[in-house]
Amino acid sequence: MTTYPYEYTKKVYTGLPFTVKIRKDHYWDSTETHIYDGTPILVQMWAYTPLTISSFQESTSLMAVSIASGQLPNNSTCANTLGCLATAGQSYPIYKSEYINYTTYGTPTINVTTGVVSDFSSSNYLTLPSTTTSNYFDLIQKVMYNGVSGEQTIWWTPADKGIAIYSNKLGIFSGGWVLGSTTFTEGTYWIRAIYDNGTLSLYSLADNDYTLDTLPAISDWTAETTLSASNIFSGYTIYLSRNNDSYRWQGSMDLSGSAVYADTSGTPWWVALGTTTLSAVGLLPSGVVDDGTEKTWNLFYNYSTETFLLDTTATKSGYAWVGDITIPAHTV
Repeated sequence: MTTYPYEYTKKVYTGLPFTVKIRKDHYWDSTETHIYDGTPILVQMWAYTPLTISSFQESTSLMAVSIASGQLPNNSTCANTLGCLATAGQSYPIYKSEYINYTTYGTPTINVTTGVVSDFSSSNYLTLPSTTTSNYFDLIQKVMYNGVSGEQTIWWTPADKGIAIYSNKLGIFSGGWVLGSTTFTEGTYWIRAIYDNGTLSLYSLADNDYTLDTLPAISDWTAETTLSASNIFSGYTIYLSRNNDSYRWQGSMDLSGSAVYADTSGTPWWVALGTTTLSAVGLLPSGVVDDGTEKTWNLFYNYSTETFLLDTTATKSGYAWVGDITIPAHTV
């Protein structure tokens, strides 16, 4: 690598513009100026901002490498690219866990990676599959409540029955309101509705970084209220939020904390997490093999073919360096 300051001499015509273009390692610059006899010029170099690169792997999939769109060293741009640690020139299936198991109506804002859903309205909501279970039913939903009084629906059915926070109290609506005792303020909560042989019971729990797998026993939840009635959800499609702007959920919901249990086995009958199959291009040059050990890969781009390659070498003929990523040890 050249050490700067670096003196470069080239004959040019006095008073006429000329271009100096420098590319050295991971630095680049292009500038136009005038030079006068005997007067040196200073060309400032800026570090090239590399592309954003990330990796992920599902247990049955190749190591995937996600390359975000961005500026290339020649000032052009590249598109988002999903690649993988496999031989270039082919496409490969990549399996990714995402929160996709539901039906979407309208355009609520959904982050399928984190599971957070927001912007509910009369036309923007989700539905869960219906169940014919009549004797036992257990619904769990993690919600982010904005603390605004009024009616904000968590679950609803076409039979005009459901569960909501009404006047800052958790309650059941089945021809009228049955409300719990807790006054809810702004925050993140877990809401649970258990129907067991004729009794619907509501519970709440303030979040403490729980997941579905780490939730405490029901005895550690706050018992809010009960209703003796037939199962208000059995046989109906279940709405998350409500298709009515006056009663919609105004905050957000977290699908990573969403589950339906049809019995007491502890195995969910439904969760939002599913598997998406994606197509990824191979990024490894011929002869380069991923051995699963942790290593740093350099990312290169070919302007002519508009393709990427990953290699552990520092430079690659015919390619510009555009970033690097350290990928941890993984299954191959």
